[in-house]
Amino acid sequence: MTTIIHKADVGTVFELTINDANGDAIDVSSATVKYFYFQKPDYTLVKKTASFKTDGTDGIIKYTTIANDINLVGTWMVQGYVETTDGKFFTEKKEFEVETTLYTT
Repeated sequence: MTTIIHKADVGTVFELTINDANGDAIDVSSATVKYFYFQKPDYTLVKKTASFKTDGTDGIIKYTTIANDINLVGTWMVQGYVETTDGKFFTEKKEFEVETTLYTT
């Protein structure tokens, strides 16, 4: 997530990898539950349904923002979650900044 993110951006793609204790990606292709949890700068928590980047064997889940998702400027947190036939797993928490714009739709 090295892209600069702005308030009101639509189409920003977030990708997170489910890793084991050694840091290796876990095959999550059997996941029936896939979520992204976003914590906004005001500490409210939002849950969004995730999808696989490919087929899940690479451990990567993704979410693409829609209108009104990115609605506050400041420091956000994001974490992924899946439920597979082998267990329930979280990604590491990641922090990102949302910047202002000169124009807001």
